Amino acid sequence: MNHQPFERWLLDGAALNPAQQAQLQKHLNSCKTCRRLSCNLPRMEQKLFATPPAQPRSGFAQRFQNSLAARQAARQRRQIWSMIFSGLSVGLAIYIYQILPDLSRLSIGTIFSSLINNILTLISSLLHLGQISNYVLMGIPPSIPLAVWVSLTTVFLILSLIWVLALGRILAPKGEKA
Repeated sequence: MNHQPFERWLLDGAALNPAQQAQLQKHLNSCKTCRRLSCNLPRMEQKLFATPPAQPRSGFAQRFQNSLAARQAARQRRQIWSMIFSGLSVGLAIYIYQILPDLSRLSIGTIFSSLINNILTLISSLLHLGQISNYVLMGIPPSIPLAVWVSLTTVFLILSLIWVLALGRILAPKGEKA
């Protein structure tokens, strides 16, 4: 027997129109399961609302606050490692894509030495970029208002986007528009 609309009507407790009320009453007369639900529902609601909420053990809030910082730090570490792994995977995929046409002409030693050279160059470039950004950020006085920082960042992002689009147009094969 299909109980769906009748169970929903009983559990929602919404006002029914006269036709729905008649259908529900007819169904309750013929269905023992829904009749039992209709009879027991008010008692269950009364018991549910009469039961006091469970109280946490003493010190719960303090234990939760203490563990919150550790959980956030662990989540942040997972995100950082995920980003590092994703970046390395994309970099490796791009590297493989670039050397794929030359793979038949190169020896395995040449490929690995080129890979190591590129990785070391990338690491060195990132370290130099970090040193330069540290020097710039330490040299800029912290008294510059936030609105100026936001404006400069927005201009930098717009210029970067224009640069990427220009590179796409320049590097696109003839006959293709980026």
